[in-house]
Amino acid sequence: MFFLPILLLITGSYYGFKKNRHDIADVMWSLWFVAFTLSTASLFLDQLGFQAMVIIGMIILWAARLSLHIGKRFGSKKSQDKRYVELLKHTGSITKFFKVYILQALLAYVVLTPVTVFLISGVKTNGLLFWTGVFVFLAGFLIEAISDRQLSKFLQSSKKDSVCDSGLWAWSRHPNYFGEVVLWHGIFLSTLNSVTNLWTIIGPLTITFLILKVSGVPMLEKTMQANIKYAKYIESTPMFWPKKPSK
Repeated sequence: MFFLPILLLITGSYYGFKKNRHDIADVMWSLWFVAFTLSTASLFLDQLGFQAMVIIGMIILWAARLSLHIGKRFGSKKSQDKRYVELLKHTGSITKFFKVYILQALLAYVVLTPVTVFLISGVKTNGLLFWTGVFVFLAGFLIEAISDRQLSKFLQSSKKDSVCDSGLWAWSRHPNYFGEVVLWHGIFLSTLNSVTNLWTIIGPLTITFLILKVSGVPMLEKTMQANIKYAKYIESTPMFWPKKPSK
């Protein structure tokens, strides 16, 4: 299965260039993790134990839900997402290829560092720490899944400039991203089989940085700046860390 990342790169980028839909990268994002995980696992089949299988299952579960969720949104659009139009303005094909597909693959590989090191080592994590990580992952996974579901349901019947401020969205302006950060820290805990591997926290820290400072929260907050209702929402709801609503 070592060929999976290459296959994903070729098929994804081919579609993106042929259809001028480089926002296919959003769908590809979670699939990179499955491709890299299965590729690494295939090289160390003789040392894959119960913990490794659970971790691989966690990656597949997360990736399957997220890719289907984003894929549904991708399929509902007839043209390229405005974010990519702006990002790739005045760029040639080679620049687009590296800026979208290669960069995304590299970032995914860095975020996946804890899993890669764990699978290569073949060493078990302390039982309590492992199951604590699994619990944290499941908590984050449910927060993200429920948040996405609530927002999708809201958007189906909402009017223009309406703001989703109920459910988990009353606790945080970006509960889905909060869940994403939590689940990756859970994966880190479940793979921490040695003190010497503490450095692999670079994985969850990278996704946290990307979400809070680069392509997640800042980008969405910017698109909502002109919305008066969102300005009121900002006053009553924390940006990221959940807080119980006052009402």
